Amino acid sequence: MKKLISILTIFLIILSGCADLNSPPNPDSNGVSKSLLKLPTPSSSLLSGFTTAQDINGSVGGSINIYHEYYDVNNHLIKIYGTLTIPQGAFSGTKNINIVVSSDFAMVDFFPSPTTFNVPLLLDLTYEGVNLNGIDEEDIDFYYIDGNSVDFIQINKGSKECDSQLGKLSVVNAVVGHFSRFGWGV
Repeated sequence: MKKLISILTIFLIILSGCADLNSPPNPDSNGVSKSLLKLPTPSSSLLSGFTTAQDINGSVGGSINIYHEYYDVNNHLIKIYGTLTIPQGAFSGTKNINIVVSSDFAMVDFFPSPTTFNVPLLLDLTYEGVNLNGIDEEDIDFYYIDGNSVDFIQINKGSKECDSQLGKLSVVNAVVGHFSRFGWGV
């Protein structure tokens, strides 16, 4: 009986610590109160996201292209594309870098995580076909998402574009100083 109670207690502690991506965030002193931008629902339940991976020698550098598209339930095309640029000297040795693009939210996860870099990486990332109706273009930005998707931290970037008429979000030269989750918050 003690074993059952112990297992149940551990399960409840773990369950209470998990954050829901749809729940209101609890920002710390560095974060702002935002929620991840929801993407249109894919037409097929088989489309749960996209992963791309590549071995990169950190002494040499390189780039990884991102491209994913799908049709939503209303038969509208959603495109997600960009490039992660790894400068020469970003890290030692060779790493298998994985980029996981969500089809649920406008976010990407980078692995292996956590990984920090000697020289920051740069990310260009564009979403097309996103429903931005009712969203003030000034209220949306691209963030590093700390913890269980609750703290949205401003990051340096060259530029961002938000065009609600075209349903387009784009960030250029977003600074990726470490691997984690990054995405569009509103």
